[in-house]
Amino acid sequence: MPSSAEALLRELAAEGGEVSLPKLCKRLGLRMSVLLRMLAALGETPLGDAPALGYIAVRDDGERQFARITDAGLAWLAREVGHRQGRG
Repeated sequence: MPSSAEALLRELAAEGGEVSLPKLCKRLGLRMSVLLRMLAALGETPLGDAPALGYIAVRDDGERQFARITDAGLAWLAREVGHRQGRG
């Protein structure tokens, strides 16, 4: 079973563009606070001494926030799928 983080990346990859954060919460069955923590962990801004993963980019238009998967996030998904298929 995929982790919540993997489910988030898969949802963004399937969308192929930006998705509003409330829509992501609804689709994934997550509270906004949980989604925001996941976005912080998977995003483009370093957390403390940990380097940024850069798997997700978040854009704020002043009224709403949107998330999209980055090339790094797509590459991670491709590696993960390949790894699972290799275990057959």
